[in-house]
Amino acid sequence: MPTKAIKDKRAKAKVRQSQLQDAAHALRAQQLEVLMPGQTGFLEAEHEMEHTERMTQQQLAAHVDLQSQRKIFDIALPDFGPYSCAYTRSGRELLLGGRNGHIATFDWKAGKLGCELQVQESVHDVVWLHNETLFAVAQKKSLFIYDNQGIEIHCLRKHVEPRALAFLPYHFLLASIGNQGILRYQDVSTGKLIAECKTHYGACSTMRQNPQNAVLHLGHTNGRVTLWSPNNGDKPLVNLFAHTAPVHSVDVDLSGHYLATSGMEGAVKIWDLRMFKATHTYRFPQAVRQLALSQTGVLGTLQGGRAVFYKDALRVPDAPPYMTHTLQPGQAPAARLAFCPFEDVVGIGHAGGFSSILIPGAGEANFDTLEANPYQTVKQRQESEVHALLDRVPAETIGLETDTIGQIRQDAPDHDGGGAAAAAIGPKAGSQMGARHLKLQAATAAAPAGSASPAADGADGDAPPAKKLTKQQRKIQNRKLRRKMGEYSNVMDARKLAAKEAHERKVEAAREAQEAALRGDVAGYDPLSRFAVKR
Repeated sequence: MPTKAIKDKRAKAKVRQSQLQDAAHALRAQQLEVLMPGQTGFLEAEHEMEHTERMTQQQLAAHVDLQSQRKIFDIALPDFGPYSCAYTRSGRELLLGGRNGHIATFDWKAGKLGCELQVQESVHDVVWLHNETLFAVAQKKSLFIYDNQGIEIHCLRKHVEPRALAFLPYHFLLASIGNQGILRYQDVSTGKLIAECKTHYGACSTMRQNPQNAVLHLGHTNGRVTLWSPNNGDKPLVNLFAHTAPVHSVDVDLSGHYLATSGMEGAVKIWDLRMFKATHTYRFPQAVRQLALSQTGVLGTLQGGRAVFYKDALRVPDAPPYMTHTLQPGQAPAARLAFCPFEDVVGIGHAGGFSSILIPGAGEANFDTLEANPYQTVKQRQESEVHALLDRVPAETIGLETDTIGQIRQDAPDHDGGGAAAAAIGPKAGSQMGARHLKLQAATAAAPAGSASPAADGADGDAPPAKKLTKQQRKIQNRKLRRKMGEYSNVMDARKLAAKEAHERKVEAAREAQEAALRGDVAGYDPLSRFAVKR
């Protein structure tokens, strides 16, 4: 941005200082590229007759170092599967959840068990929260949060029958969806339920988040993929007709530009989220139950008891398989596929337990210790948790546009006395002032251009009367107002929560009074008491 056109000296100095800082940071980053510890490496065939997908894990283990050989292992748990698996953001800790109620956490690199518990009911999904001290479990009826010792911390009963979980680390939001088809957002920093979005598409068990904008992608049984934000009410940001059969799995790459979906008809489609168009499609003889994308763009698919990986699936149509892995007898079918961050490791949860295999080139070789540190100490973890809470991003910023923060609102009305700033900020969504603000905006829009506002017309008797609207114009304005007010119907603020608690107390008091009357604690109703003399 040229500073010659800026007349204000202070503004010019700030812009010039910001430009100098950006240039210094870019130069520093370029100098530090020399100190990068390593580069991503893939398997390469020496000639055309060799195929990398034919290499097994036993053959690969014979050509790698001892430390990499330890990353290939199997955990036999045949009585509680199939298992769901999840890694922490740093890739250090592993979380396992068996369908029959078995939950375990451990440091898979050191082989150290963290905790192990049996919840005595079905487990459908597991996810880590902001670090390895807390994790959430989608159980049969409710959503539970446990600590790293296996102690139950919270039971979120408003999350009814959850089947899929997702945690937004920069917003500290825990999202769940299940048999009710209602997407719920829970703020784990304050404990408040901030939004409930009705999808209107029935039960859902497929959910992934976009790592760039924190928008959730849901796969439904009618073949649609919907994109959701807690700020858009019961309407999805995007409704994408992806498959002609139920959607089994979805995932978004690290850049946030590509979406991979799989359907029951045996198709895997790659979508460009910048255009919302399918770039190419893969056809398989059987349906792909699970798919996942690594940090480097490697696509992993699960087809029964076989895992197939593709190196250039996002950009190259009909890319050949990169590597394959067949489960041992007794392990099929596979239930979950998860790439370990910053490692060339893939975790597969199946009916026989858990398997860890090597996929060269799947993990990012260089990591930022300020973002996710695999070698984090206890003191560093505590400090990073405090910094993450202080830098928490508000939920109102979740949307398709990732560069809206810091920009000037173009459609803000220009009023005197700081009205433009007030209109740009606006009242709190879902509050009573927010409803009044929307009504005032609708009334202001209905006023003619010659009058400042309806209140100003009422105060000034000399002002000309407002033009009377026709019946059709009033219907259009009322429809717009109802649509705008409906966007805030799912926002749970303090006023709604207080009204809900008061209603629950009233119902409980009525129930107790009825039970007391049945027990005989309260005198029965006398029909002649209405004729008694009142003194």
